[in-house]
Amino acid sequence: MSAVDYLFEQLWELPKDKLTWYAVLKEAKAKEKKQIVNAHGVKKDYSYSQIDPLLITGEEYYDKNFNKE
Repeated sequence: MSAVDYLFEQLWELPKDKLTWYAVLKEAKAKEKKQIVNAHGVKKDYSYSQIDPLLITGEEYYDKNFNKE
């Protein structure tokens, strides 16, 4: 189940109050992060040079591109 599917399903079934929805949003964001990190893989080379490779982990990739908090 994707993070979006999870979010929709939870919000549809739970009481309509801000605290509950905020808790579900935090859970959905954690699921999304896990999906992105897992999709990225262990380490990838983002350089254009084999002399000086830029290897980053999925966690670093997420933090650089998606972590706005």
